[in-house]
Amino acid sequence: MKGFHMKRFVRGVAAVVLLAASAMAASVAMAEDAVLAKLWSDLSAQDQAVLEVAAAKANNWITTTKGSANDKLWSELETRGYLQHMSLAEHYGENAAPAMEAAGFKAFSVTWKGAKELPDILKDMGKH
Repeated sequence: MKGFHMKRFVRGVAAVVLLAASAMAASVAMAEDAVLAKLWSDLSAQDQAVLEVAAAKANNWITTTKGSANDKLWSELETRGYLQHMSLAEHYGENAAPAMEAAGFKAFSVTWKGAKELPDILKDMGKH
């Protein structure tokens, strides 16, 4: 009989731990979503449209300037694996890249994960 009660106790503790972990994960996800939502709301409608179009396909690339609202959101999306920073020379050529870098330009490309998940994320952010 003692073994039976111990198993129930262990299962109960495990259920509480899983519930707490789930709540913490949901809280972190909501906080991350709040960060994205804030950065998204800082974009103009045109900038939002550019990202929505780019997100439709892996390897699409987009360019912005350092410190802009785009840069802040795109850099956050990079930390989550949806975009990746890329070389300006790769798309604009070795001759143009130094001047573009000096002017503060940055380029990002959409990752496979970004093409798969980002359109739905952006659609959800557009509803708020």
